[in-house]
Amino acid sequence: LTLPIDESLERILQASAEYTLSEVSTALLGSFSQHFGLPLRRDASAFEALRDRSDAYLEANGHRPTVWLACLGQLAEHNGRASFVRNLLNAGGIEACLSDAALSTEDQVRAFQESSTHYAIICGTDAAYGEQASPTATALKKAGATWVGLAGKAREELQTDGIDSFLHLGSNVLETLESLWTRME
Repeated sequence: LTLPIDESLERILQASAEYTLSEVSTALLGSFSQHFGLPLRRDASAFEALRDRSDAYLEANGHRPTVWLACLGQLAEHNGRASFVRNLLNAGGIEACLSDAALSTEDQVRAFQESSTHYAIICGTDAAYGEQASPTATALKKAGATWVGLAGKAREELQTDGIDSFLHLGSNVLETLESLWTRME
């Protein structure tokens, strides 16, 4: 797709019906860059590409890629981190399935198995992690999880074989999403 900078708005709108928003935006920026000689890039283009992958995944599989959120404790205790993770995943076109609040480890595992995904992220408070993160991660791995993340910063007591990644403010969101996508495809 190439769009000269002087194309009419009607032609651009026609192209947007035929191509993805990411493709149209890239073409417009390329045309602008060629015309004015300025290199331009859009920060959102990498995330748009991930959402395009999600659309292709949906087309091929009948559903979007999904990650199970194993929520520890009551809603007020896990909601902040669960919301953070849900938004992080959505930015990359991945859906989050949330567990009910205050499930036991056994109930978390049973619900995870019913979710038909192989990926999980544990969400809770630091206090809950001290008691439940390692046993929950181990149980999820035994139940078929190929990757288990934890919403929060890495701490020595959480460095277990069951936890593969830590998601927190300051972590590289794009790198995390691309790594997860590589596992899912």
